[in-house]
Amino acid sequence: MIAMNKNIPHLSGPFRKPLVCLVIFVVCFLQTAIGQQPAGQQDDLLNYQRVVTERAHKIVATLGISDSSQFKKVREVIAQQYVDLRQIHDARDRQITAVKNKPASDKKKIDETVMKIEADAAQKLDKLHKAYLLRLSKELIPGQVEMVKDGMTYSAMPITYRNYLAMLPDLTEEQKTRIYAWLAEAREHAMDGGSSKEKLGWFGKYKGKITNYLYAAGYDLKKEEANWLKRVQEEKDAKSNSTNAQIIDIKKRASQIVDSLAIKDETKRSAILAVLIQHFEKLQMIFHERRKDMQHAEANATGNKELAEARSEAAWKAANGKLNKLHAAFLGKLSGILTIEQNELVKDLMTEGGLHREYGHFLNLFPDLTELQKTQVITYLKEAREQAMCAETAENRTQWFIKYRGRANNFLAAAGYDLRKATEALESRQASTK
Repeated sequence: MIAMNKNIPHLSGPFRKPLVCLVIFVVCFLQTAIGQQPAGQQDDLLNYQRVVTERAHKIVATLGISDSSQFKKVREVIAQQYVDLRQIHDARDRQITAVKNKPASDKKKIDETVMKIEADAAQKLDKLHKAYLLRLSKELIPGQVEMVKDGMTYSAMPITYRNYLAMLPDLTEEQKTRIYAWLAEAREHAMDGGSSKEKLGWFGKYKGKITNYLYAAGYDLKKEEANWLKRVQEEKDAKSNSTNAQIIDIKKRASQIVDSLAIKDETKRSAILAVLIQHFEKLQMIFHERRKDMQHAEANATGNKELAEARSEAAWKAANGKLNKLHAAFLGKLSGILTIEQNELVKDLMTEGGLHREYGHFLNLFPDLTELQKTQVITYLKEAREQAMCAETAENRTQWFIKYRGRANNFLAAAGYDLRKATEALESRQASTK
């Protein structure tokens, strides 16, 4: 029973009767609508739209869509697909249950009726599937559509394909193409499944086809799987050793930075050391995830350059988002412990002193820079330093300074400075002092 709101003002006269009738109508409508839904639904009717919208949001978040309007539109298309699929599945299941519960029915007739109901539902699903892909293709590039398909099927296709490649490294290109095609076909069916069991069941069915195909090609899958699991364990052991060495390097790097700060207070020293170690460890986790995602993007595309690029771009953007959040949090922690000068020193130490090295180079090249021009050059180099702090290797950090050095060069060239002549003049000055 839906309770009336006691805060609603009392109405009288000509407004009271229409309002009461409207309230009664709405209450009856809601109760009727809820009562008409079949029992045993996994999600309550009133919450299902929220559930599928959240599910769709997670999928769209992997696509690298920056336009909020497009993001919402794609999310709505995916969420609506889940709703439409459920309507077909629920109607099918209700009909099948009614047929099977019919008293004194002939088993053969029941089976025939059930087959017809399933065939009718499959036809509706196929029509819905095609219309859905058409709607997606109007908003997304093919590579992103592929990513939506994976999102709706727990990424079972790329994971399974990747495992086949790892287990059978000597597969021919023809065999890889055949396996990929079967898994892609399984994914199309799985997208229309009404449950995780039904979705993954499609992959199980097509894995059976792949198994028969590989046996016919002479593969002993039990032996190949045992060898593969052995290789996986060896890789885990090697990774563990590598991780231990990485932890040692992280602690060493953090200790060197703290030592350079010359902090005498042991409590403060321990605090900044802990912040640095935690930050470096989180950086390494993001770098590792990014490498893995980039490798998977390439390996699972089977020659589809557009798909590989779309997945790679999405993986890169996702990693950058995490790095930016981590960087901001790190700077916030530093500012709560260190002075402004100490913060600047930490940044310089994390980037091999790239800012001062590059700035000194500009001053040597252009000794007559105005204060305004010096400020702009410093601004470019500080931005390079912020980016370099989130780079994986010293070489990557150097590349950020090279990139922003180019921007500073363009700025000075627009102001009338000749980089080639300045370089020649610097070399001449250096030669004369030897």
